[in-house]
Amino acid sequence: MDWFEPTLTWYLTTTLIALALAPLVMLLFASVTDRGASIVRPLSALLFIWPVWFLASLGDGLVPFDRRTLWVALALFALVSWAIGLRAGMLKRASLLHLAAAEAAYLALFCAYVWLHGFAPSVTGPLSVDQEKPSDLMMLASTMRADSMPPLDAWLSGETINYYYLGYVIWAAPANMIDTNPAVAFNLALASTFAMTVVATIGTVANILSRFTRATAARVGGVIAGVMVVLIGNPWTAVKVIEDASGQWSLWAFDGIFWNASRVIMDSPDPNASHPISEFPAFSFLLADLHPHLIAIPFTILALAFAWLFASLPRDDHGPTRWLRLAVAGISVVALYAINSWDFPTWFVVIAGAILVSPAFHTLGSRIIAILTVLVSGIVAWFPFILEFETSVNTSGSAFPDWVEGIPVLGGVLASVAAYSLERTSPVEYLSIFGFFYPVMVVLIITEMFAHREVAPDPLVTRLSWVSGVILVLIGLLLPAPLVIMLGLPALAGFAALLRSTNLTLGVIATALATLAFLLTLIPEFFFLLDIYGVRMNTVFKIYLQVWILSAVATSLALILLWRRSRRWRAGQVLVALATIAIVVGGLAYPVVAGSQWLATRNPDANWEGVDGLAFLKESDPATYNALQWLWDNGSSDDVILAAGGCEWYSVIGRPSAASGVPAIIGWTGHERQWHLGDDDILSQFPERVQAVRDLYARPTDELLDEYGVSLIFIGNTETQGIGLVESPDCAPGPFPETTSPEFPGPGWTETFSEDGVRILRRDESDS
Repeated sequence: MDWFEPTLTWYLTTTLIALALAPLVMLLFASVTDRGASIVRPLSALLFIWPVWFLASLGDGLVPFDRRTLWVALALFALVSWAIGLRAGMLKRASLLHLAAAEAAYLALFCAYVWLHGFAPSVTGPLSVDQEKPSDLMMLASTMRADSMPPLDAWLSGETINYYYLGYVIWAAPANMIDTNPAVAFNLALASTFAMTVVATIGTVANILSRFTRATAARVGGVIAGVMVVLIGNPWTAVKVIEDASGQWSLWAFDGIFWNASRVIMDSPDPNASHPISEFPAFSFLLADLHPHLIAIPFTILALAFAWLFASLPRDDHGPTRWLRLAVAGISVVALYAINSWDFPTWFVVIAGAILVSPAFHTLGSRIIAILTVLVSGIVAWFPFILEFETSVNTSGSAFPDWVEGIPVLGGVLASVAAYSLERTSPVEYLSIFGFFYPVMVVLIITEMFAHREVAPDPLVTRLSWVSGVILVLIGLLLPAPLVIMLGLPALAGFAALLRSTNLTLGVIATALATLAFLLTLIPEFFFLLDIYGVRMNTVFKIYLQVWILSAVATSLALILLWRRSRRWRAGQVLVALATIAIVVGGLAYPVVAGSQWLATRNPDANWEGVDGLAFLKESDPATYNALQWLWDNGSSDDVILAAGGCEWYSVIGRPSAASGVPAIIGWTGHERQWHLGDDDILSQFPERVQAVRDLYARPTDELLDEYGVSLIFIGNTETQGIGLVESPDCAPGPFPETTSPEFPGPGWTETFSEDGVRILRRDESDS
């Protein structure tokens, strides 16, 4: 059973990492109900890799990012963490029970995802079905292959990865520790990310609720939040299933709700235009691309957990533990800049807001110092990434003046912000995505406005609110921008209600999250980031995913609050219960129907294939499978492999380097162009590299081999037979006729692998 051993060793190794750091995590979160048990895994994973990554990032790598270093680091962490935990008396019965419950839930969810995803684990299969998995596999394989940081870019020899790569470091660590290959680690990382997200969400929301409700209600609210954040789809999918339930079951995934649920907004009538992406977690985990935005989800929940920790700290919380909490919070939230940069500003604001209302920080000065401590400690921790990473943006057409680009760290991002003035999101489109959450959040804010407050409304604030409301209505009507009215008014009301709040209540927390969600949603109505697409497609995508998480958590909290407020009104409790059931049942239509569509599309025979993302090749092309395994076992970061290159989106292109982490001359040119947007020196190389692939397969001259450092030649079906594409400046797809000659590539090469026409040749050292 070739799936069982890597799955078991992966689970045991990631569990060791979690348990090694559990006492330290539970010391930091000692004041919350579950003592931090629900976020032990994401925080432990982050803290574990940080020092190894940091040292591997200095110079050419002060320490190697390899198996031995990682195991030594784990042993040291375990000694320090357990010594601190035992001395602080953290290993009490209640703490251990919470940890056991969290771990049991994690194991169940991990196994469930492994089983479900095992029906469709391939990562470099047919065109369109595997989407961007080949590029994600390349990132993971490159990181696993790396000795120093940043990792080499396996699709662009001689260059390092210029992307949010920290998430791949997090999962490359256990993969290296158990000595598995990237295609297996890819799918196990997905399962771990899913399980961590659900457990962290349930625990964090339950921790918040336990401050205000009974334990049972808190747990129920936590489970509701876990379902709403991760499992449910949007209202558009529920409507489509109701309209044609039987028809949806038989549709190809890309014609049915599976895909179209993430493409609800239409900015123009042109069907070929780049319309905004409205992805949500259930879609992300079904699609199962190991993208930064998916890897980041449990770490955004970790940021929310830190926010609740600070907001709920007692007034008398002092001492060194406070500063340790702030420093670790900084490491956690600024890590989002290196995992998925889009998430950092939002979740830093959430943590900063929590510190501002925390009773533990008594003065404005202490609050500012605390916020700066979080920010500075995080910047210091991840400074090597911040220094190396260049945002992939374009500054032509910016809404800001030219001098903004000179601002350190954020200047390039700010200078790439453009004004949006085309067709804006309609109310129907918005409700098609967030319609399960919006009514609940509006009702919440209305009830908060009329809830009893110790502070009477300030007449000036009331007048300003009315004036602001009128202005919002006028803007919404004149532009037109209907969401300004639909979201701006409740956001304004929520802000006014928060200004009257002197105590931290459940309503205040839910209102703050809902208000932030409304304000975030309005950003892409007026601004977008100038990336390679030149439209707001990606901006909507990244912001809406944040809005989904905020809205789902706010809705979960609001439903419990509204239930409690309706205790004396039986009909009100019935309405709240019905609304909850409608959201959950309607939302679960997506994973059930869309999941069926996706599995039927990717695996019509419904055979369970395990956790190896390349397992499909064992039957269809065993020679290629064995060749890729040889590359992983015998290649190195110092090698450069000659293989077919360019040809964006074709998963057989770039597969040897993606599966092994051995750099190729060129992989997918479109993705490389996206990652290096703004770097004209690198962008200008792409046509030359594509031409070099053709020239080297025609006649491998020493001059050209030396220029790119080629040490390996891969000759597979793609190189000998082609893939039916015409050569272009961006595409060298084969066939390369010379490769079929037994004389190719000539003297100076040794055949190191040969099976059924698939060959790998290594250049003799004297010729390299």
